[in-house]
Amino acid sequence: MLPPDSQDSTKSLRHSFLSRAWVDIIICCVLFVAGTALVWRTSHRLSVGLRSLSADDVWFESDVGRVFYNMSARHSDQYRSQVHPIFALIANPVCVIFHRVFRLDLNGSADLFLALTAGVWMVLMFVVIRRLGFDRGMAAMSAVIGLFSTSGLLFFAVPESYGLSSVSILLAIWLLVFTNGTRRSTAGAVLASAASLSMTVTNWSLGLLLTLRRYWFRRWLQISINAFFVVTVLWSLERAVMPSAQFFTAVAGERQYVHFVTPSVVAHTAVVFASHTIVCPAVQQVTSFGADEDPIGPAWKTGLSMQSAPPGSGSILGVVLAVAWLVIFGFGVVTLARESANPLALPILGFLLLQFLLHVLYGEETLLYSLNWMPVLIIVAAYAFQRMGRLRWPAIAFFAVLLAVNNYGQFRHVSTLVDSYQAAHPLAPPESPEEMIPKP
Repeated sequence: MLPPDSQDSTKSLRHSFLSRAWVDIIICCVLFVAGTALVWRTSHRLSVGLRSLSADDVWFESDVGRVFYNMSARHSDQYRSQVHPIFALIANPVCVIFHRVFRLDLNGSADLFLALTAGVWMVLMFVVIRRLGFDRGMAAMSAVIGLFSTSGLLFFAVPESYGLSSVSILLAIWLLVFTNGTRRSTAGAVLASAASLSMTVTNWSLGLLLTLRRYWFRRWLQISINAFFVVTVLWSLERAVMPSAQFFTAVAGERQYVHFVTPSVVAHTAVVFASHTIVCPAVQQVTSFGADEDPIGPAWKTGLSMQSAPPGSGSILGVVLAVAWLVIFGFGVVTLARESANPLALPILGFLLLQFLLHVLYGEETLLYSLNWMPVLIIVAAYAFQRMGRLRWPAIAFFAVLLAVNNYGQFRHVSTLVDSYQAAHPLAPPESPEEMIPKP
């Protein structure tokens, strides 16, 4: 039996730990509610006409209508499972439950799913930053920056697979950090690798790099094979429920999205990747996303783009924020590159480099894919803010507030443009899953 002094000390430590845990739990609840509420509002703010197949590519080259169909009807064409292995397995059953059990219409079911995805993302962002050793203020503000980033505002608000992709990125990092040094480390590595593969196949690069940094090659190879097997089993379940789902190695059709590389393409991709992902520039209206692209629409023949927009364009505040962000991000890259002992440093920087190289070659509108790397950009920036010492809290809070003002203002402008398209050519998505089933 412990002496009285030791018992008192143990109780004090336990009480202190529980107190800290409850503070984190309360912050997570606040962030979850805030993320859910904001995305519920933004998704409602956008015209439902975007969810029609006749508005294809309008929203920054996104297939909003197709994804909405995939979320709402299991017998819709689920062919994009070839690059998003189990997105439909998660999204469709949840939306069906919202529709049939809670009696929400199809649009309301999709909106609730999008809102909850953003809420979960906020919690995971906070938890990951905390597990990496940052304080609560840094973790909470990092989540806020992600929510009000360009990619957060624009792509959590519409039916798209990249919201869950972003969640899977954070989940992979959390699983690996949480289980590191425990008896569950191998299982955690397998699940982390599988999580990174589960929603977007190219995101597996993060899981592969994270586990390669921690294990010898033969062990890493076995972990990777096991992760692939886990996702394959889940995909098999998806295929049983959704017969049109295609296996996620059928990538021959992706060649149509590969384009010729020029210095202009590299420059525009770099600006979108490092700047536009966080700080929203002026939105441009285009009639094509590339020389070989299919026509936009066909009902709305104008698409929204940021591919060639200058950093922060649209307002003086945007320019200031873009410059500040690029300085912060650059400082974060240098800081991480110097931390050779940090097991996350090389995998995170390697993942960003691979994502950039991929999108120099793939996709006309780079912003469409930005939720994949947005959380990693914020993690890198957190290391830069941390180096500011006592100034880190006011600095990151001030940046988050100004970012919210600038980006939400740009979002309102974009939603007004969509309203004008809807006014000129009214569109409406199907009202029942049966209408979404392809006709023979």
